[in-house]
Amino acid sequence: MFDIEDRSRRLKPSEVDGLTEYLAGKLAEGGLFHVIPRQQIKQRLLEQKKRSYRQCYDQSCQIDIGREMAAQKVLSTVIASVGSSCLVTVALFDLKKAATEVTASARGGCSADDLLNQIEQAVNKLRGG
Repeated sequence: MFDIEDRSRRLKPSEVDGLTEYLAGKLAEGGLFHVIPRQQIKQRLLEQKKRSYRQCYDQSCQIDIGREMAAQKVLSTVIASVGSSCLVTVALFDLKKAATEVTASARGGCSADDLLNQIEQAVNKLRGG
């Protein structure tokens, strides 16, 4: 799982980090998804001499790293703002099929608290709920 990409530019880096950790925890709840620790992903990127972990938002970069880590799936998450609302969109990409398996989104306010709720909604949708 990669860091959340904040296209809204409304969040502090510490808030994006906290939301990313929360997302990882919610995904791992119940054992449906197995999450590779972010530190392992960061280390792999450093080994490849990537300029920065945070720059791996591009889907092709995430797919390459996921394959190298023997992952079956890669999760990409974006926070974007439209008008006064923020949207959380998550996309689960199946590396074996080289295709998006499922996407989920949630819309609401743009505060960190609002985004926590939107992350929960999106994860529930990923789980089929």
